[in-house]
Amino acid sequence: MIARSLANFMSGVVIATMPAYATSFTTSGLPAILRGAGTYGLLMSSYTVGNIVGAAIAGKFQDKPLGKTIMFGLILSLVCWIIAISASSLLVTVVFIALTFTPSSIIGIQIAATIQAVPPERFVGRISSLNGSATHALIPIGSIAGGTIASKFSPKIAMYSYVLGPAIYVLFVVLRSDLRQLPRPDEISGTPPRSKHSDGRITSSYRRRT
Repeated sequence: MIARSLANFMSGVVIATMPAYATSFTTSGLPAILRGAGTYGLLMSSYTVGNIVGAAIAGKFQDKPLGKTIMFGLILSLVCWIIAISASSLLVTVVFIALTFTPSSIIGIQIAATIQAVPPERFVGRISSLNGSATHALIPIGSIAGGTIASKFSPKIAMYSYVLGPAIYVLFVVLRSDLRQLPRPDEISGTPPRSKHSDGRITSSYRRRT
């Protein structure tokens, strides 16, 4: 939940910075509809398209281990975002912003499926509500931070700062073996059992549904 909250915080940074960032592109050679506010609309559309595409193809990843989906999806998002913000071409930026949020959307849906699969049925609604409220509460705070960074430094620096979200998220997963080893969402049966080794180490691994 903490890692997801951070990702949503950084999304708030992006949403707040996007209008100012849109003005940094040279649009003299573009149709009038894509200049000014049109540039901002195009950038926000790519953000939306990435999320929609991710939601549409998320089902194709339901047979993949959740831990690997999260880890590699976040790395892909991070790389695509750096390319998007580094590019001077509006078209390249639009394409790679969409590619950034496609794996993020897939991960979000897979995590939601896991939340529904693990707890007893009577608690699913409460847990989903708590998770959604807690993680999305940081979006407006991220928006305030994004506006502050953009005004004190530059919109581009504020946009680059988004990489902190997936970077910290993927580091969190890499450092936690129990998260790296998460199986498919429909195979997770609950809290991982702990095993104590002869050298005193305590490890855990998730049980798979049979």
